[in-house]
Amino acid sequence: VESVDWWQGRTVLHRLGLDLPTEAQWERAARGGTATPWYRGREVASLLRPPVGNLADRTSASVLGAQGPAPTPGLDDGYVMHAPVGSFPANPFGLFDTIGNVAEWCRDEYVGYATPPATGDGARPLRAEPTTVMYRGGAFDLPASEARSANRAGGPPDRRHFGIGLRAARAVSTR
Repeated sequence: VESVDWWQGRTVLHRLGLDLPTEAQWERAARGGTATPWYRGREVASLLRPPVGNLADRTSASVLGAQGPAPTPGLDDGYVMHAPVGSFPANPFGLFDTIGNVAEWCRDEYVGYATPPATGDGARPLRAEPTTVMYRGGAFDLPASEARSANRAGGPPDRRHFGIGLRAARAVSTR
């Protein structure tokens, strides 16, 4: 799902008994159990062959020219914009598209790391009417450096953008 704002995403997910992941949950899922900047490795070169995600690349640069984003050197994933879900290998947790395609809304308000996360789901405080909320990950129009598992950004909750989408989350019993 892309081009959906944070409010709409949460509303629809709640109707389905789901929610957005916290940023801590999102990062853990994106890392796939690794401790590296991308689940595939420490260097951009680890993302190249075979391509691990849909990012700004040679294909988009050849089609979009100077109007397009700066490509990730050495990457050619074959897509100018969005790739079909599952076009690239899953991470070690079996999750697809945790590197590129679209950045994903998280449940948290955008606050600094000095604000402590809650025990358990890692949620950060959320006001009833937040002005800036979190999204994580990279998108098809960003270089690999912007798709690191730890990359974070924020935007107004009513923002709709073709490079921002969502990933549903649900509570899982550990019993």
